[in-house]
Amino acid sequence: MTSSTHRRAGSRVARVLAATGLVAGAAGFAAAPSFAANTSDMTFDCNGQPIVIRVHESHADQSWGVGFVVEGGSGHLIPTSFTMSAYDSTQDAYLFDPQTMAKGSGNANHNQDQISCSQSFTATLGDLLAEQGPPPGGLPDWALPTDTVVTTFTVTAVPKG
Repeated sequence: MTSSTHRRAGSRVARVLAATGLVAGAAGFAAAPSFAANTSDMTFDCNGQPIVIRVHESHADQSWGVGFVVEGGSGHLIPTSFTMSAYDSTQDAYLFDPQTMAKGSGNANHNQDQISCSQSFTATLGDLLAEQGPPPGGLPDWALPTDTVVTTFTVTAVPKG
């Protein structure tokens, strides 16, 4: 992987983290109003089908907005949970325990059909740290900048036409 490829992967991770608000402790898949200027189109694998979802970046605490499907389908997705993980494949261990935020303590929209959408990026830990800085809880002592890290973001959502 070239240095520019690592930067793009780190930038995509940054957009995912910013859009979801996980870095800032928020829970916004697309938390800002639909007129927000900072939007990103991101490709997710939703139940085996690639789709592009437009999200509005926000750092608002406890915001649960929608993601708009712009390719590979139609409608929008109402998020019910988010999970973020960073797996160090060099060391065969998670850098931190997978973090999950669930709307309504996991009881939101429980009577509606839901889909699971995810995306993963691979980069060196050094590139990710240069882009994002260390996670809030810090890093394990064994983590090295040259380690290969797979960052995965998963959202469970209710699809609406």
